[in-house]
Amino acid sequence: MKRLTIVRGCPGDGKTTLSMNLYGTDAKRIAADDMPGLYDENGKYQSSLQKQSHEWCKKQVEQWMKQGEEEIIVHNTFTRLIYIKDYLRLCEENDYSVHIVHSEAVIMNNGERTKSTHNVPSSILESMRYGWEPFNKIPNKGISLSEIALQMENLEFPNVIVFDKDKTIHRPKDGRSFPERPDDFELTPEFERWAEQYDKDCLLYVVSNQRGISTGQKSIAFLDEEAMLLNKQISSLGLNFERMYFAPDRQSKNYLVYENDCRVEVVGNELADKPNVGTFEDIIFEARINLIKGKTYWIVGDSHTDNTSTDWEYYKNCKAKFPEVNLFYVPIEFLNLFWNKVK
Repeated sequence: MKRLTIVRGCPGDGKTTLSMNLYGTDAKRIAADDMPGLYDENGKYQSSLQKQSHEWCKKQVEQWMKQGEEEIIVHNTFTRLIYIKDYLRLCEENDYSVHIVHSEAVIMNNGERTKSTHNVPSSILESMRYGWEPFNKIPNKGISLSEIALQMENLEFPNVIVFDKDKTIHRPKDGRSFPERPDDFELTPEFERWAEQYDKDCLLYVVSNQRGISTGQKSIAFLDEEAMLLNKQISSLGLNFERMYFAPDRQSKNYLVYENDCRVEVVGNELADKPNVGTFEDIIFEARINLIKGKTYWIVGDSHTDNTSTDWEYYKNCKAKFPEVNLFYVPIEFLNLFWNKVK
């Protein structure tokens, strides 16, 4: 079967080297950089000819297809999918299959990464990598920058605030990713500032998935002691959590519920992980909260704009189930913006 191989990658990531090692000597290989006259007599790239060079490259590929060449390889940066579109059309028109290859980096045996042979400025290279579009893009579940802006624009002080725990209320000491002991934590600066601005009529809750249980980094006894120590430190700031809900893992289908400094019960849910709305329902209809139903609620978590934001997913699920609730999502990193706004 006739085939076009598209080799993608930023400058210096090994596209040319890879293309030269694919499919033997009979394959036709081309890149926009191959256009005659693209570089002047001193070897300087003439950016004014960039568009022309890509048109030249596509026309050459089309000509080879008309001639029935079995293997064609085109190795351009192709950082955005729109740059691939015309080649996919040519393949459809000329009965070629397509193999899309991403050449991400070449690491030498001394540990150094190869650099572009065309002396691409670092600022441009950084911009290209930042704007890279994956071909099989996973739908983004995280919060977008525009959604963050919308949340912050309409924000008002809460009657009920629901915090995530790790890296939101507290974090491991010395910059570690995971705590070594139940007392291995310090409060985040953002939460400490919250304590300074705390409205005594605001009720505080914690909902946190604790996947360290399933990976062996924590135990239930670890969580029990951590909850006790966290409550003790929070109390010293004049705060008090109404309840803390810890979900050990997806499989347990239970939340461990803490009040004050001890575990009081286990609440069963269909799926106990953070995006489950059972905890929020419990918070809304718990006796004290029911008196202020319809007031303002905050969910405070991370400002992840990728696919790892269970905090944002939790907010969206809660909002979908209880649309009548005045609910906001506040990334912990942006909490200080609110204090600046209400000063």
